[in-house]
Amino acid sequence: MPALPAHVLSARSWNQFAAALATLPDTTQKGHAFAHLVRHYLRTDPIYRAKLVRIWHEYDLPAELRARLKLPPRDQGIDLVAETHSGEFWAIQAKYRADSTGTITFDELATFSSLTFHRCAGAFVYALVCTTTARITAAFAGLNNLGELTAETWSTLPAEFFADLAAPAADTPAPIKPRPPRPHQIQAIERAVAHYAEPGQTRGKLIHPCGAGKSLTAYWIARELGARRVLIAVPSLALVRQTLETWMTEAVADARPVDWLCVCSDDEVADVDNEALVAHVHELGIPCDTDPAALEKHLRVAQARPGLLIVLTTYQSSPVLAQAARAAGTAFDFCVCDEAHKTTGAAFSYYAHLLHDENLPIARRLFMTATERRFASSRSDDIVSMDDPVLYGETIDLLTFKAAISAEQPILCDYRLLTIGVRESEVRGLLAENRWLDLGPDGLDEVTSLAIASLIALRRATSQYGVRHTVSFHSSILRAARFRDLCNRLNQHLASEPPVRAFHVTGKMGSAARERELDTFIATTPSLVTNARCLTEGVDVPGIDCVFFADPKGSTIDIVQASGRALRLDPKSGKQLGYILLPLVVPDGATPEVIAESNGFRFVLAVLRALAAHDERIIEWFRATSEGRIPEVGGLVKFDIGNLTAALGVSITEFAHQIEVRCWENVARLAYRPYEEAVAFALQHGLKSQGQWNAYHRTPDNKWPADIPKSPDKSYLGRGWINWGALFGTGTVSTRMKTFRSYEEARTWVHTLNIRTSAEWYLFRNGKLPDKGTLPYDIPYCPNVSFKGKGWINWAAFLPFRWRSYPEARAFAQSLKLKGQQHWKAYATGQRPDLPLFPEDIPKAPAAAYLGHGWISWGDWLGNGQIAATQRNYLPYAEARAIVHAFRFTTRREWNSFADDKTRFHANLPVRPHKTYATSGWVDWSDWLGCHVVEKPRKKRGKSYRDFASARAFVHALELGGSLNWPRYVRGEFADKPPKPPDIPASPRNVYRAEWQGWGDWHGTGNIAPVSRQFRPFAEARAFARTLGLGGAEEWRVWWRVQRPADLPSNPAATYARDGFVDWSDFLNAPPPV
Repeated sequence: MPALPAHVLSARSWNQFAAALATLPDTTQKGHAFAHLVRHYLRTDPIYRAKLVRIWHEYDLPAELRARLKLPPRDQGIDLVAETHSGEFWAIQAKYRADSTGTITFDELATFSSLTFHRCAGAFVYALVCTTTARITAAFAGLNNLGELTAETWSTLPAEFFADLAAPAADTPAPIKPRPPRPHQIQAIERAVAHYAEPGQTRGKLIHPCGAGKSLTAYWIARELGARRVLIAVPSLALVRQTLETWMTEAVADARPVDWLCVCSDDEVADVDNEALVAHVHELGIPCDTDPAALEKHLRVAQARPGLLIVLTTYQSSPVLAQAARAAGTAFDFCVCDEAHKTTGAAFSYYAHLLHDENLPIARRLFMTATERRFASSRSDDIVSMDDPVLYGETIDLLTFKAAISAEQPILCDYRLLTIGVRESEVRGLLAENRWLDLGPDGLDEVTSLAIASLIALRRATSQYGVRHTVSFHSSILRAARFRDLCNRLNQHLASEPPVRAFHVTGKMGSAARERELDTFIATTPSLVTNARCLTEGVDVPGIDCVFFADPKGSTIDIVQASGRALRLDPKSGKQLGYILLPLVVPDGATPEVIAESNGFRFVLAVLRALAAHDERIIEWFRATSEGRIPEVGGLVKFDIGNLTAALGVSITEFAHQIEVRCWENVARLAYRPYEEAVAFALQHGLKSQGQWNAYHRTPDNKWPADIPKSPDKSYLGRGWINWGALFGTGTVSTRMKTFRSYEEARTWVHTLNIRTSAEWYLFRNGKLPDKGTLPYDIPYCPNVSFKGKGWINWAAFLPFRWRSYPEARAFAQSLKLKGQQHWKAYATGQRPDLPLFPEDIPKAPAAAYLGHGWISWGDWLGNGQIAATQRNYLPYAEARAIVHAFRFTTRREWNSFADDKTRFHANLPVRPHKTYATSGWVDWSDWLGCHVVEKPRKKRGKSYRDFASARAFVHALELGGSLNWPRYVRGEFADKPPKPPDIPASPRNVYRAEWQGWGDWHGTGNIAPVSRQFRPFAEARAFARTLGLGGAEEWRVWWRVQRPADLPSNPAATYARDGFVDWSDFLNAPPPV
């Protein structure tokens, strides 16, 4: 490849490099220079550095390799060729264009794609287009084997990259300096290692706020655990790329041999979130696949290599990954479920697929989130919740907002909750002075009124509080774009005031265009960027100092995740505070009582509750102000409502205090005082009965503390409550005044009780086990709370309970003579009354409880001799062959008889050596047996199945009801159904691939997969929906579940997102949601 001119090599940024290329005399030289940069990038970037072993320029390709790849003798579109560690090849085109805002057209890529996928068919597994433009043509969307690297890739390259490009040793990538863990990460790592070292602890939760570096922490935890096969699940394409970059950077920095595999596709992600930050797989610039056969092949090859294997999957693709991993015999020893709150809810959704060992056995799981999601009354087979210790384990490490902000080395930026009041007359006055908004015949609607009021609040925040860069979140892409337009129009008509320049980003934009929009947004002050959801995850813009909820809606998790955008540290700008901005629109002259009932105030309360659940400082702030004390964090919550009081004739201070009281009454429910303080309160006020208690809190003149529950029997259940008599008659002193025994002394005393479980402890402390006496005054009701940070580890360490040793427990299990794992599960769940009662000191999940403490396999546990193939420890080929030769077999039939004799067969020998040693020494049967074996060619006997129509008719007659019952029928679990005939396949979808139309068609239920349905056009669907008189999205879903219309979607917001859907109010002709 021709050397680059000196003035090109002297560039130290992309802009300088591009300027130098502009001076080159022709496009050929510019293309060669850009290809040189691309080759250097692929050799140095950690993601590609881990995957690729060699990269040739087309000019330098060896002749024999050119012939092998079926390439023509001269350049016809492929500029670079790369070889992976597994011996596969990538075709790479470097497409230089001076205009970075354009698009590479189909015609410009036609030669490259034709050469790669047609003339050289089968030679290349992946094609990568590297271009200086904003994007490539959408014609290639949906191709998992083609990716792009566009303008933003090169524009963000650091000066060090260009210095290395010019260095004589540019072909030798410079070492990467490992990042050191920060103190909070060191703590999490140490706690995780200790947690997984405990017997039976195979799952755990890491609860850290957004921006605390959870992905890095997970990498270091996996490294300390010695994990070699790691599975990482994420909810979006953007996080696939972001997480891969984090892990590869650290693995390469640690000089670890590493390989990776990504499992995701356009269809599965787009179906779930059409406002994702990255909308197409090709934008990632890395190979991704969801074909089970291809994934199985990749896994087999990858796991044969030494070193670390990282597999990234979206939750949507996890069932496909699990299927391929089972087929390949890939055993993952660590799984990271990122944004783990997404896995809750429906127990059998693809988000929850990796929770269950029956789908994919995994040695250890780590669930990471900033927003733990729990469901009330979730003890159901159909719902999973993060407070289920069986599925999610215990919390390994919890980092609160308060701890992250107040750390010696701050992890997050401090913030303020700012509510700005706007009178309705301000909105009307602005419109009267500026006749620039055509309101139409219906006048000022609520949505537009709220938008204008929100912009008034935003301008006040920028002028009075110094807010510089605001991101606003909206309920739809259309509303976000309209808000951007409204803001810019307001700038034009309020020319005397400093403008707030507005921008807009969406997942539909190319990554380069989106980066350019965000760069301009940060470079402009003050500025606003509007979006629906695409900025909630997978993007890091630390310059954002304000989060603005323009539409009054959103779940607790959405609120906390979005708020995290303003809490990122930004040393570059010197940001001191972030703001959560809440506009509050109220009628003129509204009293605090009227305001408290408004929709806007309800949303203020929703945000306060959401953030208070993660930042205890908010609780402390309101408690202090309600008690007349000065809060520890001054100004944490600010109500800027002075302009609302003029018509009432009250002071701003008194008005704000009344609003704060309303807020405290709502927020206090999240953090009631400890039970002992409620007891002290009853004693202080002389309350002696439940009637007196109720009468006191119902009397308006009595100042009832908001943080003491009016129904203590419910609020303190499991947290100290015994009965009403104990609450009133004991004179109990507050926990704060008590002096408890030390943890070790308390633990020693508790061991004398022989209490074996936490449930038994709760019975004892509540007086339900009188034979064991009563709880002493100096031992706490809740030792897990009182001893937190003072020695507490877990209940297993505090109580004397221990499982039987593994040999003792196994001996009992084998005495039951159970045939397999499913029989054990039936016994453990009480479905075998013919067997002895299940012992309390034997775990129902022995594989987890005895992992690392004797567990081998279910066959060993039950004594049936069965050992999973993935768990067997076979001898190396040479050693195994030597043992076989000692038996002096003369025929293969003798070997088969030997393998069938369980009393003679060696456990460390495989029954099918030709499969086990296929890639590790196998030659043929003669070599294995040590005798001459004549290999007779065997005719492949393919099964002959009925034609599709006949098979389907047979299945229709069975009336099985759905796809979940088909595997049960195949296994013969329906006694009232005839057995499956041999000429009907167990996997009809594979056998009848050409005729297959879905499980609904196969079973005759009429159910059609959503992706295959043909729905009414949007206009017809909306016209019909408006005739139903439904009040909102939830009523639509209830109606849909009952009626099940085949030509109407359950989620029209997603189905018609690009065909005219605005919002639910428009679709149903219903009032806007509160």
